Amino acid sequence: MKKQSEEPIIDRRRRVLFDEVAELYDDVRPNYPEALIEDVIALSGIERDGRILEVGCGPGKATIPFARRGYRMLGIELGEHLAGWWNGRISPSSFMRV
Repeated sequence: MKKQSEEPIIDRRRRVLFDEVAELYDDVRPNYPEALIEDVIALSGIERDGRILEVGCGPGKATIPFARRGYRMLGIELGEHLAGWWNGRISPSSFMRV
């Protein structure tokens, strides 16, 4: 049994695991259903011109549907390849930065 004072062991190499296979991850990771995106919007009460921060945005499976609806997005992604995946995927008028 672990003592309360012990720090958890974190394998920092795993932080960018999906970045190493960015294209494969994008291909096999399913998109979120449109109904789920609409539920999040309704339940959050966010205004139509609201701002959203997504930490670990990856290839944008959740971020892009919100940006296409006009929300101003700020995505934080540690993976260089995943962050670069955004080029050309959405118009600059979507107010999105990664």
